[in-house]
Amino acid sequence: MQIAEFDQGIPVESVNEFETPLDDLDIPNEIHIYPGVDHGFAKPSGERYAPDESKDAWQKTIEFLDLNRKMS
Repeated sequence: MQIAEFDQGIPVESVNEFETPLDDLDIPNEIHIYPGVDHGFAKPSGERYAPDESKDAWQKTIEFLDLNRKMS
């Protein structure tokens, strides 16, 4: 899961609460919070666009999809 530090739709505190139950259930997970960016940081035409964070988030998404495609 990737999230912007300043995203108010899913606050960082709520995201952090996901990790312990997932770990307790042995569900593989990776939570990455991008510091200093806001919701919509991956939209190139938006004023909140953060190119480096967007590139990293996209790479993590592709890796996740590739890994899970191979597992099914």
